[in-house]
Amino acid sequence: MALTRTSSGQVHNGLVRYAKKNSSEMIAEVFAEWKFSSNPRPIAAAIGEFIDNHFKGR
Repeated sequence: MALTRTSSGQVHNGLVRYAKKNSSEMIAEVFAEWKFSSNPRPIAAAIGEFIDNHFKGR
């Protein structure tokens, strides 16, 4: 799944309440889910793939 522009409501529906209020918590939540879940949510997979594609090996 590629990251695309989306409404804030769509992003918020996929995250827990504290992650909606703090961008660092959002990144931490989705990254951990992407790395450790056998079935990450689409938002976690999209952000995880983005991080991997842009920062892996740095």
